[in-house]
Amino acid sequence: WEKPSVSISLQPVSEKKLDVEDIASQSLPSIVMLKNDRSTGSGFILGKDTILTNRHVVSGRDPRFLITSPSGSKSEGEVVYIDRKLDFAVVKASGINRSSPLPLCYRSYPFPGQTVVALGSPLGLAGTVTTGIVSAVRSPQEGGDLKGIAPNYITLIQTDASISPGNSGGPLLNNRGEVIGVNTWSSARGGAQNINFAISIVDILKALEVQAPQYSPDLNKCGNPIKD
Repeated sequence: WEKPSVSISLQPVSEKKLDVEDIASQSLPSIVMLKNDRSTGSGFILGKDTILTNRHVVSGRDPRFLITSPSGSKSEGEVVYIDRKLDFAVVKASGINRSSPLPLCYRSYPFPGQTVVALGSPLGLAGTVTTGIVSAVRSPQEGGDLKGIAPNYITLIQTDASISPGNSGGPLLNNRGEVIGVNTWSSARGGAQNINFAISIVDILKALEVQAPQYSPDLNKCGNPIKD
């Protein structure tokens, strides 16, 4: 796959922590559901005509998907890039430009205990919101902790926010509505509960070789400007 040209669109964010209700209301318009005859999953607006999702959501012979926005508008999308190792994919779709890209936390990883919100379409139920905390941030060097559970070569954000089939590809947001990861899978191994994982957006952007905007003191620790 030829890597697509992706740029980070700086989005103003609140200086204060937001309520889950506020995060959901400002973020849901940028969440989409992807569906074809074989698969249903979630994604979010990354930039103009561009959606980010999971590779396993769009894997298969047919690269075309029906894209449905929370408003009910529909358009056709096509897979243009897949990263099998990090399990993410880029989809191009016309007709989504009315929705703004979500702000990305591209300069720093989250920390344990931080409140997070997961958005997506579990079981095809579009616009679903769940919340929890960052249970842990698992770096590749700590891969032994995840042996037999998850890959040990990428940074994974472990969370107790509910992630169910169909949530895959949706964003995991921090308490200011910035994307910190892409919801990927949950583990029920050994009867475990509330052990869910998202792939770090920092690692995904590095894999896409996205150039980070030049840092300035006006930006927060994630790299976004503060709202007035």
